[in-house]
Amino acid sequence: MNQPINEQVNMKQVTYHLSPADQQQVDILYEDLAQIFDAHQLEYEFLKQQGKLRPLLNIILASSPYLTGIIRKYPAFALDSFTRNPSDLYTKLIADFIAQANEASDEYEIMKCLRIAKLKVALCLAIWDLAGLWTQAQVTDALSKFADLSIEIALSYLLKQAVKSGQFESDDIHSVSKNCGLFVIAMGKHGAYELNYSSDIDLIVFFDPENFKVANGKDPYKFAIRLTKKLVHLIQERNEFGYVFRVDLRLRPDPGATQIAMSYQAALGYYESIGQNWERAAMIKARICAGDQTLGQDFMKQLLPFIWRKYLDFATIRDVHAMKRQIHVHKGHGEIKVDGHNIKLGRGGIREIEFFVQTQQLIAGGRQVELRHSGTLEMLNRLAKTQWILPEVAADMQKCYIYLRNIEHRIQMMNDEQTQTLPSDIEKLENFARFCGCENLKTFRQQMLWHLNKVQEHYAALFEHAAELNAEMGNLVFTGSEHDEATLATLSAMGYEHPERTSEIVRQWHFGRYRCMRTARTRSLVTEMVPTILQELSKAYHPDNAILAFDRFLMGLPAGVQLFSLFINNTYLFNLFVNILITAPKLATQLSNKSPLFDAVINPDFMQDLPSKSAYQAGLVKAMQGAEIYEERLDRARIFGQEAQFQIGVHQISQITSGSEIAMAYANLADSLIETMLDVATQEIERRFGKLKGQIVILGMGKLGSQELTCTSDLDLIVIYDVGKDDIVSDGKKSLNSAMWYTKLTQSLISALTVPTAEGALFEVDMRLRPSGRKGPVATRFEGFKNYQQNSAWVWEHQALTRARVVAGDANLTKKVTATINDVLQQQRDAQKIKAEVLEMRKRIDVEKNTDNIWNTKTIKGGLIDIEFIIQYLSLIHAHQHPDILQINSSRSLNMMHQHKLIDAEAYETLSIALKLYSEVSQIIRVTIDGDFKADNIPDGLERLLLAITNSPDIRYLEQTLRENQTKMLALFSHLIGEY
Repeated sequence: MNQPINEQVNMKQVTYHLSPADQQQVDILYEDLAQIFDAHQLEYEFLKQQGKLRPLLNIILASSPYLTGIIRKYPAFALDSFTRNPSDLYTKLIADFIAQANEASDEYEIMKCLRIAKLKVALCLAIWDLAGLWTQAQVTDALSKFADLSIEIALSYLLKQAVKSGQFESDDIHSVSKNCGLFVIAMGKHGAYELNYSSDIDLIVFFDPENFKVANGKDPYKFAIRLTKKLVHLIQERNEFGYVFRVDLRLRPDPGATQIAMSYQAALGYYESIGQNWERAAMIKARICAGDQTLGQDFMKQLLPFIWRKYLDFATIRDVHAMKRQIHVHKGHGEIKVDGHNIKLGRGGIREIEFFVQTQQLIAGGRQVELRHSGTLEMLNRLAKTQWILPEVAADMQKCYIYLRNIEHRIQMMNDEQTQTLPSDIEKLENFARFCGCENLKTFRQQMLWHLNKVQEHYAALFEHAAELNAEMGNLVFTGSEHDEATLATLSAMGYEHPERTSEIVRQWHFGRYRCMRTARTRSLVTEMVPTILQELSKAYHPDNAILAFDRFLMGLPAGVQLFSLFINNTYLFNLFVNILITAPKLATQLSNKSPLFDAVINPDFMQDLPSKSAYQAGLVKAMQGAEIYEERLDRARIFGQEAQFQIGVHQISQITSGSEIAMAYANLADSLIETMLDVATQEIERRFGKLKGQIVILGMGKLGSQELTCTSDLDLIVIYDVGKDDIVSDGKKSLNSAMWYTKLTQSLISALTVPTAEGALFEVDMRLRPSGRKGPVATRFEGFKNYQQNSAWVWEHQALTRARVVAGDANLTKKVTATINDVLQQQRDAQKIKAEVLEMRKRIDVEKNTDNIWNTKTIKGGLIDIEFIIQYLSLIHAHQHPDILQINSSRSLNMMHQHKLIDAEAYETLSIALKLYSEVSQIIRVTIDGDFKADNIPDGLERLLLAITNSPDIRYLEQTLRENQTKMLALFSHLIGEY
């Protein structure tokens, strides 16, 4: 057996302490682990001896559920991490990883391989870090290089698959990425080989369309975008094995308007023309981490003049100082403290050390090549050597950087969360102090405050004479009785075609004419923000329209809104607002009417992955806590729903979430709200009429059922209940029979979802799809539903049933209803009769809702309804032979039909392309504007957004694409079903 690592290596002594309560819990966890070790017949005698390694294991068990979980999953590897030489074990781990990845035969295997390797890397590096065996630099270097390797392996796998399928060309499939024409840039800490335990990896993907080796006839732009999406999926998607890294692609040029993979020529043009100082700073740490290294290095070489200006750039100090002030005020990180302090963004934190270094690099790196290095610690040495800072300052900052990064790692080791905030709870902070090797909290606080204060001392000295936030960009004076001529010239230079009108708009803000401008504080904040406001709005395609829209927004705000306090302290928030303003007037109106929605935006998770259904459910449970009154519950549900819908809408216009994920998010939110409101309605009916023993389910139909909702979709619902006895009644003072009780419950549910309260309404609800439509009862007993569907339902009702899905209710009744639906849909039918009925229904809809507006992608001939009717028709006539085509989601259903050869490849392609195009266009239009869409009067940002999501060069091209798809779809409908 190998000797423990502390006997092989000159182990740095790290002493860990446990509280009695922790020790008791650890003993329980250890016994559980021992059983796992025994079950795997593993030798762990060295842990029983209470030597140097047992305290190390104990502190992991006490402090890190994440690492403990990995030990339980991979006990043999965990023991190897304690017993084997770190360098030897890590070398073998990486070699095995590469070999297994090369053997992966499908997506499941490669994702499994990547994720298991990540877990093992995280575990062994944490053990060696906590044991003091590896330095911080070794740990971050290993993490960064593992990220590189993971990306390269994933990219190579995807390219190999593309070669095998004939979509990509390569002379050497074993080195397929070497000269592929696409490269991946690592940014931030990843780029500097300083990656921390639970960091996102910031990536930028560029490609050369001329040398990107797609097969003949393939669009290199579309292929690169699809490839990047798949790459992110392989790295980021969570499955039963976890994930590899969270991926952030937003450091690319203008991420709100560009695709996730850009041509490198377009990127160079952006940086040369409009690249900002913060992008220069970000590019200091950039390096090629995967793909075509030769092409990537050529790109980085061409980018050097952008990053490193020939002349000293003291204007950069003003920009960084402004960022510093914003970071300090944001989220209360302004005080030097320990409890709850953010050691990255707070005063004296890691970000200040990084800014301290990067600012001086930007100032002097243009002339002093030796200052062009990405590593923070090495750069502090070089700044001292070139006499930009004193040697003792460099030593202090290095010491503080290492200390704070170590603390950051331990914060993230606990639960694999991307956070840099110390616990604010005293007990948790005491436990964390012990995890950091401190015997008590007092010692930890003293150490932490010394380092934070030392960083702040040196940082403050650097920025002692820095300019104020929003330094002027030219003359911008809006006082006096006349327009300032120099100000008009500045506005013209910024792109405002009507500078006098713009000046007048700004001047009137200072007069307090709007409700939100009636306090001196607000007006002073606006005065300070005016340069930023004008500059950001000038980036719109039509700055004059943007300033008018901003003015209308202010006009609608109520008094007492603290919006400008948020804006002035958070540039990101203001930029997001500007994007909403020029892209989505509808969302801007929501903000104007409900400015507290910005409270949701401040949440750090706002721009992360949209919540899952379970997360929405948990959020609603939390939102409902303490709400005892029925009306208060309705209000809280509406506030929650509006904030969640706003988040989804912002994700749409920011292009950080795909169209299918957006539709799923709307459906998950609706499901959760229906479930919550059903619970609220049930409690209210039970309060009034007593309880009744029975079961109920809510059946979602239409786009709710198929999980293809947009922000304006009605909820098509059917309420089904079941009771054991016909004569059962509720147990209240005012008892009701089951039919009346469930009728009251349904009416209460519909009111809970639709009635406007002080906080607005949630949804519009349509129940016309219930048995017998408006003539039928609002709540249908299960036997009645079953009998109706089997014996009395029209064909169009069975069409609707293909998209039915239980969204809330009792599990047992859910099984019965689902089984009934499947039985009904899998009946053998007369194909000609079904075809005639479907065609007749399509004709009726066309008579009622005929339109020539190509942007009305739902009801126009060749639109979404035709696609849905084709799917429903094929489902009804073939489900008895191929029940797996009964997928509630249109895209999945088409895929299964194609697999069973119910439609040929050409029809499948026509349907799939049109479905995706119509859905994405419809989603964007519905979230951005109210009323009919007209291309000749489209907001600036909305036009750019539509073009971006559809990969169209201009709006006329997109219109032509819609017409062509509608023509193809109409022809396909006529071929499969008939003309109308």
